[in-house]
Amino acid sequence: MDKEHFLKSGLLEQYVLGLTTPEETATVEHYIQTFPDIREKVTALKKEIDEYTRQSLPNIPPAVIHQPIASVRLPAWAIWAGAALIATCVFFASEWYKADARIMANEQALQDCQAEHAICVQTAQMLAFLEHEDTRPVYLNGTPLLPEAKALVYWNHTAKSAYFNPIRLPEAPAGHQYQIWADVEGIMINMGLIEPDKLHLQALRYIPEAESLNITIEPKGGSDHPTVSQLCLNGDFLAAK
Repeated sequence: MDKEHFLKSGLLEQYVLGLTTPEETATVEHYIQTFPDIREKVTALKKEIDEYTRQSLPNIPPAVIHQPIASVRLPAWAIWAGAALIATCVFFASEWYKADARIMANEQALQDCQAEHAICVQTAQMLAFLEHEDTRPVYLNGTPLLPEAKALVYWNHTAKSAYFNPIRLPEAPAGHQYQIWADVEGIMINMGLIEPDKLHLQALRYIPEAESLNITIEPKGGSDHPTVSQLCLNGDFLAAK
């Protein structure tokens, strides 16, 4: 291998970093002994590594810096280079961790924004429904079973929608649930199960022919037919049309 090819091979730099095999080391040292300019280049590379390491790790104890070469397996400059490499790896690992944490935080913030946006859209739609000129309230009052109970259904024939508002509806007995029915020519049609959730309006099944609305207390999960003895609220639907 001629001199020019040797200089382009990268063996010289690997030698300075202590990464060459015994055979490669012998080759490099042959060129160092043969060519003074290569010997000077090796000296310059070692100085550059030493200076870089001093700048990268300024707090290394002097005892380590001036440790005799014979007391270690690698040359002192190689130990310095390794320490600098470790410091660089730690730095980039730390930066990667910070970047990853920022990405996770941004993803969580995006999810929160999307959830808030969905709530805002739902709220806007609900306000538009309530303010619609065809939306009518149907008031449901308690029967002797629950005389203090009150509820309200918003009904809109144009939008073909209905929403339930549990104004004053106590918690259903254990193992039971409220169920609302539409009276259509004497036949009770299921409009859905309801919960006494005072924070949100609950969508109901829209029954266009409904004449009145009735709420009963049914076993958890609902019933196919209303338990008449458990009728707890009702309201005249005709006034809302």
